[in-house]
This record gives sequence, structure tokens and C-alpha cells, in this order.
Amino acid sequence: MAEELNTPEQEVLGHDYHVRAEQQRESGNFLDAAISAQQASDAYLVEGNITKAAEALSSQFLAYRHQFEKTGDEEFKKKAQDSVERSLKIISDSGEVKGLGIPLYNLAKFHQTNGDMPEAIDAMKRALKAFEDASSDPMGFPAQIAEIKTRLSALEYGQGDNDAAQRFESAFWELSDNPHPDDYAQGVWLSGSFMHMAEAFIRRNEKEKAKEYVDKADGIIGDDERFKLRREQIEKLRNQI
Repeated sequence: MAEELNTPEQEVLGHDYHVRAEQQRESGNFLDAAISAQQASDAYLVEGNITKAAEALSSQFLAYRHQFEKTGDEEFKKKAQDSVERSLKIISDSGEVKGLGIPLYNLAKFHQTNGDMPEAIDAMKRALKAFEDASSDPMGFPAQIAEIKTRLSALEYGQGDNDAAQRFESAFWELSDNPHPDDYAQGVWLSGSFMHMAEAFIRRNEKEKAKEYVDKADGIIGDDERFKLRREQIEKLRNQI
């Protein structure tokens, strides 16, 4: 079970739980991360921060999805589905449409995990539109938009759209030119882009290209010890070739 946060004389904030959930997930403690993410979502709701409450449930979704991929236990896939559906409901019920991007993005990931590729592509397109609509906000989401484009084009290539390979290359360089301000997140997104395309090559039985892109993903993270989870994912993908 997740340990209690040491926050004497003050209520634990949603942000504190959220940070802890992310740290636990990246270190491979997926079930503890799911608990912390739920605590974060509950705290955010008390604070009145609807968008962050949905984002915390998206973090919980990722934790359960990782646990499913690790164990193959269908119960964790069901929990992942529940998390992403609740995150969408929170945003939909609130009317805060600017917060739809991340829940829709994770809905696409769920469909992909479930093998429902047409549904994954549809949800990814909806996520992209949500982020593009929200980018009129001064904060903007250029890195997130570019990352989603890489993932969408990889999905489309895997489904037989040959032109998607060029769209992937364009989106990858767009992501490179508009980096996430957090270099760790940028490393996750860049390496993930190559991994998603490698998955598409595997789906099309293009094994040499898949190997090339897995090696590219590995080259992004190098020996950086922060990428423990990503390194495990890369090796798992390599074993599928």
C-alpha cells in the first residue's frame, strides 16, 4: 500500500498526491501509483480543479494499463477502462471542454491496448482536435500536439495507410523542434514515437524497419537511469520482432 504523505498541520493537496503517483508509476510501483492517482483526483475535486481531477484519473489509467501489460490479468485492463471512462465523464459533466484532450488521448490508448485499431484512430483524431482547439489559449500545447500526431500517424500506417509514414516523419521533427519544457518528458515522447512506429512495422511484418526504430528509441534514452520503465518497454518490444 502507498505510504502516507508527511504533511503535518496541512491538508494534502491534489498536486502532492499527483506527483507521488507519477513517481511511483515511473519506478514500476503501478498499484501504489493507482491508489495515489485516485487520492489526487479526489483532492483536486475538493479543490475545485476539474481538469486536474480528470488528469489524475488519466494517470491512474496508465498505472493500471502498465499493470495489465506486466501481468496479463484482464482485471487490470477493466480497471484501466473504468479510469479513462471516469476521466471523460468528469470533463463532460463539467463542460470544461479544454480538458478533453488527455482523456480522449488515453481512450485511444485503451482501444489500442484492446486491439480496436479503428476506434483507437478515431479517438486519437478527437484528442488531436481537442488539443488543437485548446491551443488558442496562450499556454498552448505544441509539444503535445506534435506527439499525438506521431502516434496517430503510426496507428494509421499500421492499418495500411502508406502515406502515414511521411506524416510520421513530419510530426517527429515537429516534436523535436517544439520540445516539452521537461527534458524527461521529451525523452519519453521522442522514444515513444519511434516505438509506436516500430509497432506499426511489426503489425505489417516489416521486421527490419521495426528493429531500426526500436534501436532509435533506445538511442534516445541512452544510459539515463530515469528511463527505467521505458527501457523495459523497449526490450519487450524488441523481443516481439
